Amino acid sequence: MNSKEWLELGQEIIVEMLHKHTSMTIREFEARASNQDWPAYGGQRVDPDILGKARRNLENQGVLESQSRPTKGGRDIRTYNLAGLRNKKEVDRVAARKRLLTARHNGWSRITKRHRKGLVGEAGERSLLGAFAVGEGFSFVKRDTDFVLGHHIEGGTFDTAGYLISELADEPTLHTVVSEVKNQRQWTYATNPE
Repeated sequence: MNSKEWLELGQEIIVEMLHKHTSMTIREFEARASNQDWPAYGGQRVDPDILGKARRNLENQGVLESQSRPTKGGRDIRTYNLAGLRNKKEVDRVAARKRLLTARHNGWSRITKRHRKGLVGEAGERSLLGAFAVGEGFSFVKRDTDFVLGHHIEGGTFDTAGYLISELADEPTLHTVVSEVKNQRQWTYATNPE
């Protein structure tokens, strides 16, 4: 697909999602669109940067409206809905719920002195470590390591690194397994420092 076709696809997906969900935040657009295949478009998944352009285009065309309102915690969160909807009470009710959920997620992912990776980050890493612990064949699992295969890794640590012994064709084989859990609200591309 060329860039114009991707933009049109992004716009159609946003409109389709808003017909179904009434009101959404930017992160919800991204998560819902990129975490599923779109059969009407050849089973394609959509990258978040396409949705950003599509959303801005739809706003400029007057197809989308947005509202930014504070949560109980005082943070403004923007929601989007289709323009010209008759049932404004329903839009406001759904938008308020989306702001509440977004504020709750943001609070859980916030880094504090007590939770240096935020509650969401700690939960993801604990789940990963638990999977290594119960997984058959894993040994020598290290947590938060910057040393893998005898080499220092520049730029930070991996959440877990360990060895997996498997039998392929009746031969024991040693595999190095390195994992990193990402619990962040923005998307990470190959060009990002992360």
